[in-house]
Formats: sequence, structure tokens, C-alpha cells
Amino acid sequence: MESLNQLAPYLWRVRGYLIGSSIAALLVAIFWSAGLMLSYPLVKVLLQGQSLQAYLTEETQKAETETAQHQAEAARVQHQLDQLDPNVSSSEKISLLKSLDRAQRQLASSGWRLMFCTWLTKQLSTWLPEQAFPTLVLLLALLALVTLAKGLTVYLQENLVGIAVESTMVMLRQRMFQHVLRLDHVTLSLLGTPQLMARFTYDLQQLGTGLTLFGGRLVVEPLKILSVLICCFLVNWRLTTLSLIVVPLGALLFGRYGKKIKKASRKQMESMSRIFTQLEETLRSFRTILAFGLERQRRQSFHREQKVAFEKTMKILRMDALSSPTTEILATLGACMALLPGAYMVLRQKSEIFGIQLSEGPLDIAELALLYTLMGGLLDPARKLAAVYPKFKKSSAASDRVFGLLKTHTRLQQDRQWVPLPRHTDQIEFENITYTHPVAEDRNQARPPALDRVSLKIAFGETLAIVGGNGSGKSTLVNLLPRLYDPDFGILRIDGIDVRHTQLALLRKQIAVVPQETQLFNRTISENLRYGSWDAPADQVTRLAHDFAVDSFASRFPDGLETSVGERGQRLSGGQRQRIALVRALLRDPAILILDEATSAIDRESETQIYEALAHHKQNRTVLIVTHSLTDTLLKIVDRVVVMDHGQIIAHGEHTQLLKTCPIYRNLFAAQREQAHAA
Repeated sequence: MESLNQLAPYLWRVRGYLIGSSIAALLVAIFWSAGLMLSYPLVKVLLQGQSLQAYLTEETQKAETETAQHQAEAARVQHQLDQLDPNVSSSEKISLLKSLDRAQRQLASSGWRLMFCTWLTKQLSTWLPEQAFPTLVLLLALLALVTLAKGLTVYLQENLVGIAVESTMVMLRQRMFQHVLRLDHVTLSLLGTPQLMARFTYDLQQLGTGLTLFGGRLVVEPLKILSVLICCFLVNWRLTTLSLIVVPLGALLFGRYGKKIKKASRKQMESMSRIFTQLEETLRSFRTILAFGLERQRRQSFHREQKVAFEKTMKILRMDALSSPTTEILATLGACMALLPGAYMVLRQKSEIFGIQLSEGPLDIAELALLYTLMGGLLDPARKLAAVYPKFKKSSAASDRVFGLLKTHTRLQQDRQWVPLPRHTDQIEFENITYTHPVAEDRNQARPPALDRVSLKIAFGETLAIVGGNGSGKSTLVNLLPRLYDPDFGILRIDGIDVRHTQLALLRKQIAVVPQETQLFNRTISENLRYGSWDAPADQVTRLAHDFAVDSFASRFPDGLETSVGERGQRLSGGQRQRIALVRALLRDPAILILDEATSAIDRESETQIYEALAHHKQNRTVLIVTHSLTDTLLKIVDRVVVMDHGQIIAHGEHTQLLKTCPIYRNLFAAQREQAHAA
């Protein structure tokens, strides 16, 4: 029920299709019951050789006789009451009153039956055949028409449900995608790409299956059961009530069974997510796996996950396999509860057993056959309903996972009354910043602070190099600027404004980041250059492409700048990808440009060319360069160097000054020079 509440806003948008499918489902149920009810006149014709006209005449006469008998009985009891001695015991008087009430109810019933039979005879007598065989042909033709009508309504109902479900899935997938884009970098990292892919693929598929079942089987089959039960009650409500004794037992069994299915399904989906993780890791690290000969290890690891998923799936299948036989056993028990007494009354021509009245009068073989047919008609939808129940519970578990993602909140809080942030022209200030990278909830190990009480001021227009060993906090520091995450303590200000108090879009509009691993999209070089700056003037694109030698390597391709770069830019070298990333960043005309190890994976010559080009485009913006490599070209364009170690700024100043005053910087620079000479 909670899953339906969560889906309600999406289902409301397709309510027209759902209403249409519900009407079609109701028609399916009516035609289903009508087809079963036709068995009664068929039995009458086949076993007793009657035509429908003769049958209606007989039923009318029978109703007249019963009405006269009940009328006489009611008059007799009323006369006894009128002649009753005032001193008679109250028990005798009560007995007569009960007899009168029963006679009056029987009179009313037979009166309605007489009226209906008279009306039906009047309406149908003109076109009903008088012979048995033509009557049989007519009944079979009616049965064929009813079956055809049912088939058409089933087709219509399933199509309407399909449209509603697919439309809901599109809306839900779009909503999930929008929500993911609003999450912060840390939350997405903790969730992991494979987990997210599992939500968007496997979990959504299971949820769609559940919605299809809910709009289809879980609507049609209960309506069929309800319509057949109504017919059963019309034939003999006492025997039908007797057959429903097994319903509470079935509800208890399937209630417990559903909880186990949902729990097992949730574990199976978690196992599928781990398989996605294995696949993603293997494909992402394929070169490393081949280089180190780890194919066997990865196969074994994948096999273990597959085995776990197989065992969890088999557990669900075993529980699923119990549903149909359990339903059939319960339905058979219920049918026996009604049909055995019914058969006894037919054979003995009685209307009661052990003094308990189970019929208005003695049952005939046609009525018993109809009741048996209707009970059989209950079994089919009940079995189908039981078969889809496990799948519906599985989709309920998928719904919990999907909406669990939608309930995931970003760690970045934004003030509703945000402060405008003009273009950066003054200074950036880190004040006593402390930050610790969070860990997943299922991991208990604590991490040391990535930044520990860091304070730094950067003037507008300054070009800053941030250096330090691995894990010193360089990238963490610059990632605070576009608010990929917020500090645990301390304040980050741009031109005196706390970045947490301004609009996130305004902040990020002023910042461009070139990371170590450049992410290009599977589009052309030109489109990747313009990505995020689609309205950039063509002459500006051409000028920047020339300055960073993008046009130089693009001209080697037949299509030039219109060449597709392939998935993740695999058709280009690392240096070429970084050049595109730099042009893309500068086309935004950012007030703050961040290069986070942007040249660490390219050769020295390309690095020199990039820094030389950057020297002409760093005016009127603050540039932060995170690097391990302190080349002469880089040192020419930086105004100051910041040295970090173990999450703290230990020194900052000009290169020559730091060589004299900072041992860590001196050792870092010397090691880098030795490495450069060795290369």
C-alpha cells in the first residue's frame, strides 16, 4: 500500500488510461461470468431436451405454483395467529411469527421470480426457437459472441494498462534522473555507479512488471472472482457462503508468504546490484586486468556473485512455486464444502442437511452443474491471482529501492533567501576549514580529516599553484569552491559572501574545472568544445581552439572539428582530451578557473604548450592549479605556490622563497626535477 501511495502522483497523470482499463476489466469480468452462466441453459437443453422457450414456460408455471403455495401458507399461518388463544405460551406465538415471516419472504421471492419470468417470456418468446437443437445452436452462438467480446475487452484492457505503465515508467525514470542531478558529489560517490544503474534498469523493470500486474491481473482477476461470486450467491447463497470458510485461512497463509517474498526479493536485488558492481569494475579496469593477468580471479569473483544471486533467486522461485498448488488446494476444499452437500441434496431431493436449510427447494442437476461450473470459474482467476502475487511483492521491494533513491537528500543545503553573487572581483577566503570525507553507512572505519583548520586568502586575478604529496588535501580544497561538498567546520567566502548563502547555479556559473580525468561525451569535437556554452561566438571557439592547438590535431581527421570523439573520448589521446577540456572551460569565461592535476597524464611537451597558451588567457580571472609537476613553464605563470601536507597548509609564497624556507617544498621540487631528468 505504501508503494501505491508513493506512485499515486505518477498514476494520477495517466488516470484516463487507468479508468478506461478499469471499465474494460469490469466488462471482462461480466463476459466471463456470462459465459459461465450459459452452462445452465446448455445443461437443460442437452440433459432434458428442452428448448429455452419451453424452459421459460416451465419456470413461469413453477413460479406461479410456488407463489400460490407460499400465499396459501402465509394466509394459513396468519389465520392461526388471528385465532390464537390470548393465554397461549409466548414460545408458540414466536414460532408462528417466525413461520409467518418465512412464508412472507418465500412469497416475496417467488413473486419476484414470477414477475421476472413473465417479463422475460414476453420479451423473448417471439424469437426464441421452439426446438431443442436450434436452441443449442443459439446458445453456442451466444457463447462464441461472449467469448469474442471478452477477448476484445481483454485486448483493450491490456493495451490501456501498457500505455499507462510505460508512461509512468518514463515519468519515474525522468524524475529519478533529475533527482540524481540534484544530488551532491559525495552522495553519488557513496551510492556508486553500479548501484544507481541497478535502480535505473533492474529495479525499474521489476517495478514496471508490478504495475502491469496491478493494472492487469490484480484488477481483472478480482473482478472476475467478484462477478462469479455474485452469480454463485444468486444460484445458492447458503452453499456459496459455506465454501468461503477457507478464505480466512488463505488470507493468513498469503499474508505471511508475501512478507517472506518481499524480504527475499530485496536481498536478491541487492545481489543483482553487486553483480552490476562486478561488471562495472571489470569493464572500467579491463586494461589493468589484462596487464596483470587477473582474468581468472575476476571470473571466480563474478562466479561467486552469480552463485549468490542464483541461490536467492531460487529461494524466490521455490516460494513462488507454492502459490498455485496452495491456491488450488484451498479452492478445491472450498468447492467441496459447497458441492458435496449440493450433490447430497440432488440425490436425496432434499433442501436441508441435519436440519440446516441449504436451499429454498430441492436442487436439480442443472443447478448443481451451474454451481460446479461457477466454482470452477472461480479457480482460474484465483490461480492466476496467486501466481502473480509473488511478482507483485517483488515489485513492491523494487519500489522501496527506487523511492529510497528519490528520498535520498543532498548534503548541500541552500538558503531559500539566497544572496546574489556578482562576478568575482575581490578575493577568495578559506577560513579555518575542516573537512572529513564521509564513508558508506555499512563501513565503520573512521577517516582522518582531509582538511584540518585550513585558512587561505587568494586575491582576484592571482594564479596559484597548490602542491603537496598524495593525500595532502589539494583536490579536496579546490573542490570546496564549486561546492562539490561543504566543509564540516569553517567558512568559504567569495568576495565576502559565504558560498552556502548564495544560489548554487550562480556560484557554479562563475567556476570552471578541468579535472585529471577529462570526461568527454560521445559527440563531435565541436560539440564537446561548446558543451555548457552552446551560444559561444564562433570566432571565440575558433580562437581558443587555435591557441590550444585543438584545430591542429582535429585537422588530421577527415571531418575536422565535426569528428566524433567516441565513448569517453577514446579516439583521442590524453593530451588532446585535456586541450578540449581547457577550451571548454575557458569558453564559459569563468571568474575562477581550476586545473586539478589537469596535465598529470600527458607528456612534458604537451604540458608546456598548454601552460604557454594558458598564460594568454588567465587575465581577469583567478586560476588555481593543483599539480605534482613544477615545470619552468608553470612557475613562470604562477604568482604564488601553496604547499600542503596532511590536510594543512604548511607554507605559501613565491617559488624562490619557499625553496629557502620550506624543506618539504624543497624536497618535493628536487624529487620532481630528478624524475624529469631521469625521463
